[in-house]
Formats: sequence, C-alpha cells, structure tokens
Amino acid sequence: MGNGHLYKVTGQHNEIVNENNFTISHFTIGYSNIKVNTMIRFRQPLGKITAFINIGGTYDFMFNEQNINEKEIKFYSDEKVVVTKAIADPRKYCVGLLAGLGLSYNKFTFEIRNERTNGMSDYPELSSILFRKFLVFGYKF
Repeated sequence: MGNGHLYKVTGQHNEIVNENNFTISHFTIGYSNIKVNTMIRFRQPLGKITAFINIGGTYDFMFNEQNINEKEIKFYSDEKVVVTKAIADPRKYCVGLLAGLGLSYNKFTFEIRNERTNGMSDYPELSSILFRKFLVFGYKF
C-alpha cells in the first residue's frame, strides 16, 4: 500500500468584456489518495543474479476532495459570487497499469518501473492521465 498523496491545482480564469461586465473564476481541484499496487513477478535466475519482470495494477482511492469554482460576476450594477464544483463528476478512484524490469542480488533489488493511470477527470479537455517512471531500490531483512 502506498503513501497518501495530495494532488492539488489552483488557478484563475478571466472573462472580461469591460470594467463593468466580467467574470473571474478562482478554482481549486485537489485530492488526497491512498494507493494500492498489486503485481505479479516473473523471475529468471542468471547465476548469482536474478532478473525479474513485474506486471500489475495500481488503484488510487480518493478522499479529502477539494473541488471548488468560485465565480465573481459583475454585470453593470449587478454583482454576485457563485460557488459551484470545478469538475461536475470527478472519479473517486483511479486505476492504472504497472510494469517493471529489475535485478536482484542477495538481499538487494533494483527495478525500473512505469505507471500509467486514467486520472481523476473523465473530461478529454481536462486530461489528468498520469505517466510515471520509478527507480526502486530494495533490501530484504
């Protein structure tokens, strides 16, 4: 099981016609998550060194959601603040693929691992697909 992470982005979007007609949106999108990785290892002994391939899945369960879009709207004499969700229906979990190549010697391991997940957004214009590369060093007690 992985550590909880916080993914967070903040920003502002301005739609200004003139000083009396504008919309300024302040948004925050963020999540904490717990990650669970499950993998199968295929090993091939090569003398004192063992080569291996890991293949599996990764699952991120989201919690502690921050999903706010606060709009300051001014249309001449009418001014108001509207608070809505920044993303209408975000995913509560992400799934992905993991693959890695590595070597082990005695109690030490070294692995290069790739991860690809579908991200928290279903919207193509707000892609949150993650591609990660890891160098993993290990020691067995």
